[in-house]
Amino acid sequence: MSQNSKIIKGCHSLIDLRFYRTAKSSLLKYISSSKGARNSQAHALLGEISLIQKDMAAAENHISKSLLIDRNNITALMGKAYIHLVNQNSEDALRTYFTILAIEPSNSLAKLNIEKIKKISKSGIKLIPRKYLIYSYVPSVLKPVLLILFVFTIAFGSYLSINMLYPRIRIMFLDKEQRELREKLKDIYLFEGLEDGRIPESAQSPTYSPKEIADMFELAKDKMGSADVNSAVAIINKALHSDINDYLKEQFKRLSLFIIAPDYTLFRNNISYETAISEPDMYIGGFVKWIVRVDSFKKSVDSDGEEIILARVLVLSEDGKTTDGLAELQCSIDTKLENNEKIEIYARIKNFDIVKKMTILNTIVIKHLPN
Repeated sequence: MSQNSKIIKGCHSLIDLRFYRTAKSSLLKYISSSKGARNSQAHALLGEISLIQKDMAAAENHISKSLLIDRNNITALMGKAYIHLVNQNSEDALRTYFTILAIEPSNSLAKLNIEKIKKISKSGIKLIPRKYLIYSYVPSVLKPVLLILFVFTIAFGSYLSINMLYPRIRIMFLDKEQRELREKLKDIYLFEGLEDGRIPESAQSPTYSPKEIADMFELAKDKMGSADVNSAVAIINKALHSDINDYLKEQFKRLSLFIIAPDYTLFRNNISYETAISEPDMYIGGFVKWIVRVDSFKKSVDSDGEEIILARVLVLSEDGKTTDGLAELQCSIDTKLENNEKIEIYARIKNFDIVKKMTILNTIVIKHLPN
């Protein structure tokens, strides 16, 4: 078995055991490597984890990448069908499940989910992602018995599980740099010495005191923990463009690696177009939800050599009656767009083109709106 296969198989096992964060960390590290960047199953599993964690934006992003690499990936197609169900598109979900059966006629989960869709349309059953994404081999009559045994086992072995087994498994999938960073994030202060009342010379800055820098770091962590990532991005960028030293800037850069796209339906603290262009350096890496009108679009190639759709859009005011400015939208190659079409975009600010005076956005979700 190849090393790549071992990684994917290991993450499958972690997901089955519900160690989602550990599997996610391992997969993110893997796809950041040259070997894993084009692995369809790695992106599909990240999409599956994101759906279970109810991060629809991240799920759609990874599933789209997986199917772009391999349009017949079963895990990704399962995720795509579930997204259709969440969006109340039962017909599209059924088509996707039938596509799965055309590829893999014996797929029991696809058959089971088709039957579930009939019940959903009648009684509006609440969607539970794991039940639609991961096949359970346990007969229904045994589930109550197994549940009792499971609860008893967890209660009996909780100390060992929490204090010994889980931390070791979790750390095993992190590289040395990531482990060190996670340990630092547990500390109260950004740098050593302040807790003893000593201010290290390396922390001196003409603008900020060491205490102010540490408070910025802690506030950014707090904002990330409460899913207010745009506030965290602004704090981190403020630090990166300040006169603090390179070591402290590196700490803020590492903190920014923990930022992921908030759930599309729960996204808050939007950045207006006017705010984004007023201080572009402060909001690069932030997330926006804007209503735009497609001005033009074409096929292009990104920095990784992947085909994409590059769209020039007019950013509309909140009431949709006036145009605030221009933006460039980078979308996956299979994105469907029409000229003069009005859409709502959920995207991440990639950069700001000073020459074109245009915000560059990486698309996460596109919602088509009536004109």
